[in-house]
Amino acid sequence: MEINRRKSRIPSEPTPSARMLPKHNDLNTASREELEVTCQIDGQRAEYFVEKRRELGGYSSWEQIKEKVSSFDGGTIKRLKKAGFSLR
Repeated sequence: MEINRRKSRIPSEPTPSARMLPKHNDLNTASREELEVTCQIDGQRAEYFVEKRRELGGYSSWEQIKEKVSSFDGGTIKRLKKAGFSLR
């Protein structure tokens, strides 16, 4: 009995899910683009998040984000955490 073995192909480019992973997971250094792609946050909200972060000198807690960035509700915070983001 002959077994047909196929050669596994290694993709030359990252898979879509690999491209979506953040380069780093610190919300105080994440780019607007990382927020948009990783957490499906629209451009305006992501830009506002980054601007507010600059204004405050960084975020110190998840509660502060909810308080200062009104468009970031509990669902958005959950997506950020699930994507591996944290506050350092």
